[in-house]
Amino acid sequence: MPLLTHMFDFKLVTDFRLIQSDEHAFINDLKTDKSTQGLSLKHAYVVKWLCERGIEMKTVNIKSDMPDRLEAGRRLSAIISENQQKEKVIKIVHGYGSTGVGGAIKHAVRKSLRNRKKKGEIKAFIPGEAFHHLMGFDEVISTYKHLIKSDSDYNKMNEGITYVIL
Repeated sequence: MPLLTHMFDFKLVTDFRLIQSDEHAFINDLKTDKSTQGLSLKHAYVVKWLCERGIEMKTVNIKSDMPDRLEAGRRLSAIISENQQKEKVIKIVHGYGSTGVGGAIKHAVRKSLRNRKKKGEIKAFIPGEAFHHLMGFDEVISTYKHLIKSDSDYNKMNEGITYVIL
């Protein structure tokens, strides 16, 4: 329910009957979707309805001024700390290495995220290219798909981004 409590009010969903009209399609998704477990049916409907209509995710470009990998690491730490309680997912734009610098940032970001995942500081991360390469992220993508599927980079094999699940 955190999605609803800090981002939305039920008044935004003006006609609950619109949501209920898709009941058969939703009911199957609700049984397996981890984002709606523990919610009442009404809350679960609203969560799914909002997710499917594209909730804008926070996007942070840490490579815009081409920092070195140490500075990029400091920025990543600050971003995660600042948004831990505010966001469910953040898209980090780190570049893919076309100038040589972005590759170092990308690898530093991914290494940091692996460590943060092990420590429990983040729930997961999904590299942009994981949608088309066998990288071992299939279960993570399936689990958190509802949070990222409305993003423009979803399923596009963008090596310059990483989704961070907080």
